[in-house]
Amino acid sequence: MVRVGQIGVGYWGKNLLRNFTELPGCDLTWICDIAEDVRERVAESHPDAHICADSAEVFAAPDVDAVVIARPRSLTRRSRSRRWKPGSTCSSRSPWRSLSPTRRAWLKRRSDPAGF
Repeated sequence: MVRVGQIGVGYWGKNLLRNFTELPGCDLTWICDIAEDVRERVAESHPDAHICADSAEVFAAPDVDAVVIARPRSLTRRSRSRRWKPGSTCSSRSPWRSLSPTRRAWLKRRSDPAGF
């Protein structure tokens, strides 16, 4: 069982929240959002999860194996760079449309080594 903490339940985050809730082998233990109305709504639908407004609580929680960040692009770098547990890996995925043409070309080559 992977214990997941999610930061952000806005535009895209609500879809991630649904997916992690339905995913077998996944336990959504922490949910974080800065909007009080969102936290109240999520608390009703996820009574077993810890709900908070400060992402530092999610990163410091001992019952979290993985953190999902669903925040506006301008805030993601700050969250990703917070101090994380030693030996952990941090991976960031950006929507395709926000990538530069150079980065898109690199990703295409990487995903298709034969160059097709």
